[in-house]
Amino acid sequence: MVGEIGVAWADADAICLEGCETVTITPDDPRAEIARQCVNCAQLGINPRDSRAEFAEDCANCGEYAPAEAWQAGLLERQPTLVFFPSSLGVMGGLTLLTAAFVLVFYKELKLSTFDAALARALGFRPGALHYALMIMVSLVAVGAFNAVGSILVIAFFIIPPAAAYLLTDRLSLMLLISPVIGAAGAFFGYDLARGRLFGVVEVGGVFAALNDLTGTALPTTWNSSISASMVLMMFAFFAATWVLSPRYGLLAGMMRRWAQRRRFSDMVFLGHVRNHEGTDAAADELSTENLHHHLRWTPERAARVQRRVRGRGWVELRGGLVALTPRGRDQIDAFRRESLAADRPQAVTASTSTG
Repeated sequence: MVGEIGVAWADADAICLEGCETVTITPDDPRAEIARQCVNCAQLGINPRDSRAEFAEDCANCGEYAPAEAWQAGLLERQPTLVFFPSSLGVMGGLTLLTAAFVLVFYKELKLSTFDAALARALGFRPGALHYALMIMVSLVAVGAFNAVGSILVIAFFIIPPAAAYLLTDRLSLMLLISPVIGAAGAFFGYDLARGRLFGVVEVGGVFAALNDLTGTALPTTWNSSISASMVLMMFAFFAATWVLSPRYGLLAGMMRRWAQRRRFSDMVFLGHVRNHEGTDAAADELSTENLHHHLRWTPERAARVQRRVRGRGWVELRGGLVALTPRGRDQIDAFRRESLAADRPQAVTASTSTG
């Protein structure tokens, strides 16, 4: 379960708080482990019992021991109290403060030069210098993060949290706040998943054991996962949930929006047909409930469904077997036509300007 991130945490400096005794073992120390070694046996091809054998004494455990090493070697009676401080934590903390200060100080300049470099240049800013300054900051963070957590997490943190935040808001300021929250949540719950718990509640091994009981399979019940992979998996799960449930750009929101647009378009087509033919000589044929589906080129079921819907909204009514608009229905179709003309007008102006 150590993975790439465990290497960074293993590279830590221990700070001793209590029982901080450094132990030095010399050859004269009673605790020294002295071993006699034949120095010429290999050269002469003799065994250590030969009278020509020459021996030298060597201390196997001599040297200076730090408190933790002395405790592990059994040289201390009391265990020292140690606090391990990862060296990468200080580096990443400093880079975090530097990056936050850079963004806060140059937020407006970065926003303007990123989205409209021409305007920034016209206002006297130097978008090129800001761009390279931003790239330098990104490079510093990437180098520090590669050493701290490894390549997998760096790439995942660079891509997944901002992409998920972009699905939730169009405002850059909110995006900068939401993105680190998603990244922190992915890291927290991903580490929990690597330890065998899903969202701190569900034991993954227990789920596999239950599946084994239900299906008769032999899934492993001991969860052993890479921390980096688990964090990436949780961040991707958050991104997938955002992609599906985002109120504006989500998959469900898009499906509901297209469904509502199709319904509204069908309603407006129905009202437009009635509006075009009411009061004309062909009204008896065009507006007859029996012939509407034929003139609209719809199926009878669709025509009946749309007719029920617009009647329920009070937009049309039946008069002698013919469909007629109510004042509310006339207002609806007139407003729809005005909206359509307003939407088409900029395109017409652009086309006339380009041809002129």
